[in-house]
Amino acid sequence: MKLVRDEGLRFDRKSDGPPLYWSWTSPEKPTAALLVLPGYGDHAWRYRHVVPRWAEAGVATLVVDFRGHGRSGGIRGFGRAVGEFMSDARIGREMLRCLAPNVPHFVFGHSHGGLVATHVALEDQNPWAGLVLSAPYFDLRFPVPTVKRLAGELAARIAPTFGIPSGMMGIDVVRCPQRAAEYDADPLGFEVVRTGWFIAARRAQARARRHASSLSLPIYCVFGTDDRIARIEAAKSIVDAAKSRDKTFDVRVDYRHVPLADLNWEPVADTISQWIAARAPSRARD
Repeated sequence: MKLVRDEGLRFDRKSDGPPLYWSWTSPEKPTAALLVLPGYGDHAWRYRHVVPRWAEAGVATLVVDFRGHGRSGGIRGFGRAVGEFMSDARIGREMLRCLAPNVPHFVFGHSHGGLVATHVALEDQNPWAGLVLSAPYFDLRFPVPTVKRLAGELAARIAPTFGIPSGMMGIDVVRCPQRAAEYDADPLGFEVVRTGWFIAARRAQARARRHASSLSLPIYCVFGTDDRIARIEAAKSIVDAAKSRDKTFDVRVDYRHVPLADLNWEPVADTISQWIAARAPSRARD
C-alpha cells in the first residue's frame, strides 16, 4: 500500500508556546483520522511501527509531540498545567481538520496523553467520533507517601522545573527486551519527573474524576494487568462513570504500561483500528 507521509514543526502564532513536532501517516484514501497524544516522556518515533498498520486498515494518524517531549521545543517534561498540553492538542485538532477534512476524527491518548485526551473530549466532544485510551494516567499504580507528596507540592511551587529521577526502565513498561532496550537508549526520552508536571497531573486527574459523567462519546480503553505505572481501577472507574452507552474496557493479561509496544502488540493495534472502523461510517462527512 502506498502511504502519504509528512512531518514538520508547527509554530503557534496565537501564543508563546514552543514549536511542536508532528508526524502524519495516511493511506491515499483514509476512512478515519486519529490524533495521537503520546505519554509522558513519549513521542512520535515510538509509534513508527503502529501507524503503518493503522494506515493499512484505512486509519490516518497525526502524532503530535507535546511541548517538552520528543522533537518539540520546551523544557523536557515540563508543563505548568494540563491546559498547556491541551493547547498543543488543539493545534493537532486544527491540523487534522486540514489534513483529513472529509472523514471522522478520533482522539487517542496514551498514559499522560490519555489524561490530556480525556480533558480535550470534556472540553468539546463534538469534533470527535470517539475517544481511544491506552493505559490512561488517572492515578499512580502505587500511592505516593504523604511526606513525599507534600514535599513534591512544595517543590512544585518553589522550583516547578526540578526533576526527580523516575527510577523506571524500559523493561518496566514493556515485556519485549528489544523494545525495552530501545526505550533505555532513546536519545529523545528522559528519565526525570518534573515536580510542576506531577502536581499539575494530579489536579487534572481530580478534575477528570469529577467530570467523567459528562462524557457521552464512544470510549475504548485498553489496560494491561501488569501495568507498573498507572492504576487500572482508576481508569475503570472513569470509564464506568461516563454516560456514554458505547464503552469498551479491554483488559490485556500480563501486558505492561505500553500495550502498543509490548509483546503481541499487533492484536491491540488491530482491535483499535477495527473499533474505529465500526464507528466511522456513522460520523462520515460530506
